[in-house]
Amino acid sequence: YILGRNKKEIIRDYILNTGIDKIEFDKITAASKCVLDMVKLTQKGFTNRSMQTIGNGIKLISTNNNLKKAPFFDSEMIYTFEPENINIEEIIAFIEKPANSKRYKYIEELELANWIKRL
Repeated sequence: YILGRNKKEIIRDYILNTGIDKIEFDKITAASKCVLDMVKLTQKGFTNRSMQTIGNGIKLISTNNNLKKAPFFDSEMIYTFEPENINIEEIIAFIEKPANSKRYKYIEELELANWIKRL
C-alpha cells in the first residue's frame, strides 16, 4: 500500500524475492531517500539493514519500535510504526521532509578516528 499509494496496489518492481549481494545492496541504499525495514515479530535487536541505513545517514522507516529506546534514535531520521496501525499521512510527511544533513552525534562518536582520540 505504501509503495503503490496512488493505485492502492503494491508496485512489484520494488519488491525483491531473492537476495542481492552487499555491493548491490549498498548501491541501492546509497541512492535511496529512505529505507523500509520490516522485521519479524520475534525480532528484538536491530537488523543489519537498519544499522547500515542509520550509519549511512539515510532515513529509516521500521516496524521495530525498539529503535526508539536506542541511544542513536532521532525522530527526524527514524520513523517506527505498528503494521496493524499504519498512518500513511505521517509516513508520507516523514519521507517528503528533507533529511537532516547533520550526522547522528552518537554514531559519530563511535567512529574509529573519534574513538582513538578519546584513548
